[in-house]
Amino acid sequence: MASGSVAECLQQETTCPVCLQYFAEPMMLDCGHNICCACLTRCWGAAETNVSCPQCRETFPQRHMRPNRHLANVTQLVKQLRTERPSGPGGEMGVCEKHREPLKLYCEEDQMPICVVCDRSREHRGHSVLPLEEAVEGFKEQIQNQLDHLKRVKDLKKRRRAQGEQARAELLEHEYRLLARLEELDLAIYNSINGAITQFSCNISHLSSLIAQLEEKQQQPTRELVVWERILGSYLPDDCPPPTDPSSTGGDFLGL
Repeated sequence: MASGSVAECLQQETTCPVCLQYFAEPMMLDCGHNICCACLTRCWGAAETNVSCPQCRETFPQRHMRPNRHLANVTQLVKQLRTERPSGPGGEMGVCEKHREPLKLYCEEDQMPICVVCDRSREHRGHSVLPLEEAVEGFKEQIQNQLDHLKRVKDLKKRRRAQGEQARAELLEHEYRLLARLEELDLAIYNSINGAITQFSCNISHLSSLIAQLEEKQQQPTRELVVWERILGSYLPDDCPPPTDPSSTGGDFLGL
């Protein structure tokens, strides 16, 4: 990848989409985007509910954000690398303002580029010094590691969000199945109750017929009444079986 493309990528990753400056206290939202804390405060004001991401406009039911320390570290490294990068014309090394020598070294203790004369001075004597190109490559490696970590965190958040949506869909489907089962049970109980009412009506009809016959036979001689008493003692309608208990239908339906 060309150095210009790398610089542009780093610039985009460490720039707030609201103020278009380097991130200052970057905060990560539930949608995965990062915004400066001060920018979020200005955008949301005093609102605590139904707030939205300034970048993608996704709405959140509650105000929730958390510090993105990894992105803050990356931003700090990019700012430091940009400040300490040699800026001579034509891509040449920068020049030490004090000794007018090329800045070819990097002091790790003072975290600044120095020249060979600075390296021998009392100010940097005994300090750990690296070639400037090696220090720059180290900064790039640190930045890349931080960016890779941020991408992994973002991907993990997306996967968890997808899993949550899938679990929600499964719960809704289970709820629909239960509601359908309850409707079937309600219909079965309704039919059972109607059947019981029909059986009771049949028995009542037979009893009414018997009562009418008894009232008619009551007017007959005593001898015939004795015969009818024996008949009634052994009488049981064959075409109207005893009614079933409607409450047992629900248990049979559910397999209880």
